[in-house]
Amino acid sequence: MAKAPKTEGEPSANDKGLQLILAARVREIRRSLKLAQHELAMLIGSKQTFIFLVEAGEANVTLKTLARLAKALHVNPPDLLMHNPLPMLDDTRALKLSVLVQESIQDIRMTANEFTKNADDLKIIEETLQKVNDLLTRNKED
Repeated sequence: MAKAPKTEGEPSANDKGLQLILAARVREIRRSLKLAQHELAMLIGSKQTFIFLVEAGEANVTLKTLARLAKALHVNPPDLLMHNPLPMLDDTRALKLSVLVQESIQDIRMTANEFTKNADDLKIIEETLQKVNDLLTRNKED
């Protein structure tokens, strides 16, 4: 007896495998960026329940949505469909990186003061450096 043809809405076994890879990758990258599901949803113009379904491997994601997810997660779309774990920084490497960035901020601040005496330029540079420092501090606390 011949199998009934698959309807368009039913995922094939291969589709389900891709959905599960996508689910794991979105969850892994979202967590590494310390984003909540509702924050990722806002970034792609969706609802938190949709992100929940994506991460559960239950959502059929369009190419347009895949591109939005990739952009929000700062990766290329194919990276969401390939199973390759993200390298995680251990605490020692993270601390060394943090110190290096702090030293770089100080170097930039000193160079900027030598390079320009324009108050507006120095204000923009200082605001930018403060934002970098705030991001670093926030990530260390999380």
